[in-house]
Amino acid sequence: MAELILEPYAALLHWRLPAGREDYPWDRILAEFLGSLAGCCEVEGESVIGHIKGLATFPGGGYLRANVVSPSHPVDVAGAAPEDCSGLTFTLNVLVYGLSYDAVSDCVEQTASQAAGQWGGSVSVEPLHGQAHEPHHHH
Repeated sequence: MAELILEPYAALLHWRLPAGREDYPWDRILAEFLGSLAGCCEVEGESVIGHIKGLATFPGGGYLRANVVSPSHPVDVAGAAPEDCSGLTFTLNVLVYGLSYDAVSDCVEQTASQAAGQWGGSVSVEPLHGQAHEPHHHH
């Protein structure tokens, strides 16, 4: 395996699903998204997933957290969204060795759009500013 670069990725994902429904399974929606994202980021022999995690917070101290370390392992989810929640902001952090920032960004856009589309909704991706785009090399 060649020297693995690390270009950390962080973004805010603004999810919106059709209003009028009170029972969106946000834990399942976000778990499926992270599982798909891990699959997109795993390139045989070229990348190693360090960690993919995200957090949504809600008024009153509620939260929904999810993380994954491999597409072959289940996504760990904790917390819950409020019952009447049809939209949320999910802070996403992705550490994948061997993939460029742009490749990770493309995976996030593609998998998030597919996940939201399955529920008739949409998602916008807002990369967090101030990220270094210079690769970090590890030996």
